[in-house]
Amino acid sequence: MKSRRDYRGFEPGIGWRHAVAHGADLLLQLTLNPQLDKAQLESILDAVASQVMPASGHSYLHGESERLARPVIFAARRQLHSEADWTAWFQRLAATAVPARDAPTSLDALARMHNLKAFLYPLYATVMEGSDAELRQRLRPGLVAALRALP
Repeated sequence: MKSRRDYRGFEPGIGWRHAVAHGADLLLQLTLNPQLDKAQLESILDAVASQVMPASGHSYLHGESERLARPVIFAARRQLHSEADWTAWFQRLAATAVPARDAPTSLDALARMHNLKAFLYPLYATVMEGSDAELRQRLRPGLVAALRALP
C-alpha cells in the first residue's frame, strides 16, 4: 500500500482501477485478524496514513478517503491503542497537511487539505454517531485536535 502510485478510480470503457480503495479493503480485512498484535496494526495504520494524502498531489474523487477510514475504525475497535496513541497518530497526519503560515497556496497543498478532511470527517461521524462510548473516548480527542488544526 505504501508504494501504490496508481490513483485511477473509474475509467470509462475499462471499469474500476481503484487500487487505493481496494488496498484499503484488504487492510480492513487484515485488522479483523485477532492474531495481529499492536505493532502489526501500527504497520497497517502507517500504510493507511501513507495514502491519506498522496505525495503526488492527487485529489481523491471516488470514495477512497472513506475506504481508507474503515481499517482505522476496525483497528481502533481492537483496543490495542490508547487515547494518547491515537492523538499522536492524528497529530502526525494533521502536521503533514497543514502548510506553514507564510507558505504560498499550491495545488498540492489544497489536495492534501481536501484529502485529509475527506478522511477525517467520516471518521469523526462514525466515532461520534456510533454507540461505542469507549471508542469515542479514545479517538475523539485526537480527531477533534486534528480537525481544529486544519485551516
